[in-house]
Amino acid sequence: MFNSATSFTGVSVANWDISSGTNMFRTFRNASSFNVSLENWILGPVTDMTGMLNNTNMSVENYDSTLIAWSALAVSGITLGAINLNYCNGESARANLIANNGWSFVGDNLDCSLACGNITWNGSVSNQWNIPSNWDKNRLPMTCDTVIIESGSTVNIAGPTAKCYKLLNTGLINIHGKLNPHYS
Repeated sequence: MFNSATSFTGVSVANWDISSGTNMFRTFRNASSFNVSLENWILGPVTDMTGMLNNTNMSVENYDSTLIAWSALAVSGITLGAINLNYCNGESARANLIANNGWSFVGDNLDCSLACGNITWNGSVSNQWNIPSNWDKNRLPMTCDTVIIESGSTVNIAGPTAKCYKLLNTGLINIHGKLNPHYS
């Protein structure tokens, strides 16, 4: 549809209702100005996303939010073309799509080099780890972050989560399911 549309930014498609669409083959491929999150898309019966996001200009933040939202949907068996896209905070959502929904990804890369440092749990929404607004930076922890959870706080981890190498001032952490072996 927008294949090779170099001036198409994608703003108009962010809230499209594609709940009955099945074929997204190469929809935005080579749309080099495309940079919008598709987090509000309800994928419904979609079966083909081959090449869909290849060589777009989707930012790490927009791709992360898309992956995080889509991992909550019950859509399985998708191959998503994402050549030259990078993700970071969407790492656990992407892993969930692969492990639990049978997705495969072509061409995307983990890149958390943008902003690493301390990230502090505030639990402003709930006690669930995988909600960005529960963190002071309004994003999930990245592999390179130092996670600070104040004493007296309770954090629940269920399913795939961000990998963290340092946990400081740890309150209570409840783990439900398998924990990634990269924690320390």
